[in-house]
Amino acid sequence: MKLLLPAVLLFFIATTSNAQIEASLGAGAMIPTGRFSNPLNTAWGPSFNIGIKPFKKQNFWVSFDMMPTYLDQIEKRITLVSPGTPETVTTDMNYLTTFNNFSLTGRYEFPLSKKWTTYATLSAVYLPVTTRIKIVDPASEDECVYLEDRKLMRSHPFGIGLGSGIKFKLGKDYDEGINAYWLDFSVSYLRAPRTEIANLNQIQTLQPGEVYKIDETNGTPVGITFRNIHTNTTHEHFVMQVQNLPLRMLQLKLTFVMEGMPWSSRKY
Repeated sequence: MKLLLPAVLLFFIATTSNAQIEASLGAGAMIPTGRFSNPLNTAWGPSFNIGIKPFKKQNFWVSFDMMPTYLDQIEKRITLVSPGTPETVTTDMNYLTTFNNFSLTGRYEFPLSKKWTTYATLSAVYLPVTTRIKIVDPASEDECVYLEDRKLMRSHPFGIGLGSGIKFKLGKDYDEGINAYWLDFSVSYLRAPRTEIANLNQIQTLQPGEVYKIDETNGTPVGITFRNIHTNTTHEHFVMQVQNLPLRMLQLKLTFVMEGMPWSSRKY
């Protein structure tokens, strides 16, 4: 909920001052680039925005943008090994990765005509990545049982974003307090320092029941603790590998923008 405070603050400023307000709804894609494209696929999700124009005579806007995305979900029966021991376990595994973008953005617009406007943006971004791993159904014939049935990996990188876009005015409705409706397309380049991210590429290629072999070139192994039912000893079975990589992504968005306040007949 704390992440929504900038949106609440912008909304409060706009409704208690002469600042113009906008809100948008749309969808977009987050496309990993460079080395970051190895462990991740393109992510898709909805886009939300609320912004204000603090200075009436300047084409400058400040906005809070949110874009939650769904990256990967893998449900597969695989065989997990425990390096250094002869133990193996075959189990149904569930992997879910999500990626979110929360940004505070400054935007300066350059009108081309009454219908078309281009703009440039600079953003401070927060890009949390979460991977949830869950053991669904260990096979009964194995000789070890899990002591934990899930693992949660999170990283919380902060970075910057540079972007540009173009808007097309669809119309207006002054009687309803709407100064303009826009169709908006934007492209942004996001970057952040090195970030821990789950590499699930090898797991995606496994056949049902196939052994998941650890390859050190794919990152640091992460395990879940099991207990041998005969010897009562504990050991780890590796369930994924984690890489530490610089975050580089392209963000594409197509949104419908409402400029003005529907509860007000104020014109700007």
